Amino acid sequence: TSKVSILVTSRNLAAGESITNANTTRVALPLAIQPDEALTEIPTNARTRIALPSRTALSTAMIIRDNARIQIPSGWRGVAMPTDLVAPTVIAGDHVDVVSADAVIAAGALVIEVSTKNGITIAVPAESAAVVATASRNGDASLVLAT
Repeated sequence: TSKVSILVTSRNLAAGESITNANTTRVALPLAIQPDEALTEIPTNARTRIALPSRTALSTAMIIRDNARIQIPSGWRGVAMPTDLVAPTVIAGDHVDVVSADAVIAAGALVIEVSTKNGITIAVPAESAAVVATASRNGDASLVLAT
């Protein structure tokens, strides 16, 4: 049988995480068991669309490039931030803290989409969604880039 070397995750990857040589490995698999559109090279600016467990064969459906939208984690909610929000330069997959009235109201929120038309959409744990949405609507929310 013919085998082709494809990329496989070498550890668990979070949604929006950059795909690099450090978190992938190559595995030779028979063509018959490879996923459709399996990756053989790491595309420029590739990040995971969803969280992926270790040893997952990568395919084009699992990645995003540039600033495409990523999946909202299970149990989290998407919150739209105002289009006129003053925020650091972020891309989908970045983590931010949401600050309101000198307090962090949501730490480690996930940027899921950045659009010139719709602004920034972030994902926060469900229990923080109402507070973040209210602060956003009232113009009292700021984003701080987290590491």
